[in-house]
Amino acid sequence: MIAKRRLRLGLLSLAAAAGGVVLIMILLQAFSRPALRWRVDLSSGGTAALSDRTAEALAALPEGSEAVAFLFQEERRLEENGSAVYATAFGRLRTLLEDARIRSRGRLGVTVVGVRSSPVEQQAQLQRSRRQPLETLILTTPGGGRRALRFHELFVTSDPTPEGMPARILQERVDTALGDAALRLANQTAPRAGIVGGYGQPAESELMGLLQLLHGEGIDPVSIRGPASDKDFDLLVVVGQQRQFLETDAQAARAWVNAGRPLFLVLGPRAPQAVVDFWNGILEPDHGLRFGAGVVCDARPQAKVYEGTNLVASLELTAAQFATQHPATAHLAESTRLQGVIFCRPIELAGGGVDFARTALASSGARAWADLDQDFAVGPQERRGRQILAASAERWEAADPALSGRVVAYGSPEGLIRYLPLARDFIAPLFRWLLRIETPMGLVAVESLPFRPARAEQIRMTNIAVIAMPGLPLMIALLVFLRRRR
Repeated sequence: MIAKRRLRLGLLSLAAAAGGVVLIMILLQAFSRPALRWRVDLSSGGTAALSDRTAEALAALPEGSEAVAFLFQEERRLEENGSAVYATAFGRLRTLLEDARIRSRGRLGVTVVGVRSSPVEQQAQLQRSRRQPLETLILTTPGGGRRALRFHELFVTSDPTPEGMPARILQERVDTALGDAALRLANQTAPRAGIVGGYGQPAESELMGLLQLLHGEGIDPVSIRGPASDKDFDLLVVVGQQRQFLETDAQAARAWVNAGRPLFLVLGPRAPQAVVDFWNGILEPDHGLRFGAGVVCDARPQAKVYEGTNLVASLELTAAQFATQHPATAHLAESTRLQGVIFCRPIELAGGGVDFARTALASSGARAWADLDQDFAVGPQERRGRQILAASAERWEAADPALSGRVVAYGSPEGLIRYLPLARDFIAPLFRWLLRIETPMGLVAVESLPFRPARAEQIRMTNIAVIAMPGLPLMIALLVFLRRRR
């Protein structure tokens, strides 16, 4: 009896051991595949890992893509006075590249070449990657695509000072730069955006931020004199037009919109009425979009923004103010990130036929108004109510998807010039939606955004720094003094 019991226990133990070995082998096989790994970012703000936007862009790369990092200390100024710039940057880069390898779902191979690598390996990677001096990260695809990122594109640093202060890292741009490079490589043929100039629009130097954004999203910007240009482009972009089109360009603009080709139109409060009437005459009959009058303003007493000051024309949009069902704004509606809109003309959904779907992409608060006399206060002719800041239109059904009549109307040219960083998460997906770029849309990394606290937060920080912090020790000292006198 005892012998049978021992045999049974022995067989059970042997079966359990065999099952454990099989389970471990399965787990090891799964963990060896980057696509099956799972990582959790426990850092404050989720800045320790790549953003979802970059991860999705990496996952869209073709199979067999490769990232090669050359961790060489090539700038003497970043080593002076005992600077730790290179040590910190290279450690951070290694971490993010490992995260990139895992979150690319096995599509991206990562190779790190440093001073400790063998000379044979260094030479082989230098020749294979066609590396130029100061290039730190090189992405390549099997089809011959190549994007090279220099150190200053990945990290913004300060210079060492004559007083002995070493160089420091001021801002990290690895996530954004890596995501932009992946988007460019994922798009085999980059679409072209024709940006109209010559009719009072901002100069190319003023639009540099917009051009960089388009490049980063895998879109090639093309400067054109007008819609009748003989250059080839896929999207017509009109920003801040101040003069009426010549007849040839006016006819070309009408033909472009009537043919169902995509249009991104941005007219601000300073646009002449003749220009506004021209575009309203094109968009209102079918698309059901028109530009209103005035400047959208919104007083926010809780943030110390009162009527009568121009601060009411600077709007802060929360997630609830973006369209939840539109693919270009759904990611913002699900996030908690604020977007800034400056000096914006209102958009109206008016007219239009039944063939087009119209969407208010972004709206102001319920107590906003369209300021007509530019006194930044509600007047007798001005009513409070939610104002539309940007809207889109698209044909319900189109025989050719590229001719579905996609249009975006936006009322803030300033939002695409000086204040573009405050609304990049809003503007970039609009271009991708217009051009039907299927790569997933997402938010840029938090550390890539400018630090812009709200007015209420600025007041709170001032109160804490100027009143609370000095006042608390003084109060404690006063209490101790009074207590000891007793």
